[in-house]
Order: sequence, then C-alpha cells, then structure tokens
Amino acid sequence: MKHEKTYRPLIIFDFSIECSCDEHGPVKRNENGESTTPLYIDENIVYPNPTTKNITIGLETIYSNKENYFYLYDEIGQLIEKYLITNNLTTISLNNIAAGIYYYRIVDDKQNLIKSDKLLIIN
Repeated sequence: MKHEKTYRPLIIFDFSIECSCDEHGPVKRNENGESTTPLYIDENIVYPNPTTKNITIGLETIYSNKENYFYLYDEIGQLIEKYLITNNLTTISLNNIAAGIYYYRIVDDKQNLIKSDKLLIIN
C-alpha cells in the first residue's frame, strides 16, 4: 500500500508585530535576531548530509517545546556527543568533530526513537 502524504493547515502569523522572513516564511525575532517563531514541519529532517561544520535538525511540529536529544556515534557505536534539542528547528555546530562517517539517533524525553541515520562529516 502506497503511503500518501497528508497535509496539515498552515500556521497563521500575527503580522501586527515586527517580523522578518527567512527561507521558511515570516518569523518573529528576539533582540539577538534569533527566530522565536515555531516552524511548521511535517517530517523529521537532518541537513545538509554530508556536512562540513553545521547540521540543522528539523523535527515535526508534534515534537516542538519538548526536550528531545540528538546522539552522535562513531563507526563502532561509541557515543561522541549528546545535544539537547528544545525546539523544532535547531542548528548544531560540529566544528570539534573530525571528518568521518557517524551515526545519529534523535529521541524524545522518554528515549523513544524519532529518527536515526548515517551522517557524513567532510572537511
């Protein structure tokens, strides 16, 4: 049976406040210029892959405002890094990680698997 993608309603933004746009549309920004608008995401994504320095993790909206974790493992399964994800669009710096093939797991606060896959870090 073919899985059909379901579409959800759009988020309505309050344009009466000062906002700007990025590649995902209108966003509210705090005094540091960081987005404070939760994005509507309908799938779990980690990009770019392969990467050089940073990855962005996009989690489905249902995982917003929850404590989720990104675990990075080396080729033999040893935990390299653990990152806390507190919103549904997070960028993680991998500057201190050597080039190579890694594996990741994204889990919720109860350690239920959200996504896992391979990650290639290149120089």
